[in-house]
Amino acid sequence: MESILAVGLGEAERISLGSTLMAHGLEVQTAAGCLSAFQQLRHRRFAAVVCESTLVDGDWRAVLAHLDLCEPQPRLIVASRLADACLWAEVLNLGGFDVLSTPFQREDLARTVLHAVLHVRFQGERSGLPKSAAA
Repeated sequence: MESILAVGLGEAERISLGSTLMAHGLEVQTAAGCLSAFQQLRHRRFAAVVCESTLVDGDWRAVLAHLDLCEPQPRLIVASRLADACLWAEVLNLGGFDVLSTPFQREDLARTVLHAVLHVRFQGERSGLPKSAAA
């Protein structure tokens, strides 16, 4: 089962993420902040990371920088109540995958995360990894 890492999300967003993605066969793990996320990323593969824009011990940029150490590299989706064109442009320009407004809209959430998972699967297939190892 492919996994998604939720970093710094509030309770309502974690519940929405978990229930939405469970219906698509994805498992959600949680991390309170950067350090907890880094520990999980060292020990487990994730297809995507959904990260609150501001964390207790950093922000989405620190998480994105750490994803360079992962193989295959999970896609970063930034979540923010203040999602706007400037944040979206910055996330994409720095190598993130997308931005989602909170509270989540279930359809947008499912579409964005599933698209990110497909990118990681494709990356794994291109590198010769079996599908189960690609996420």
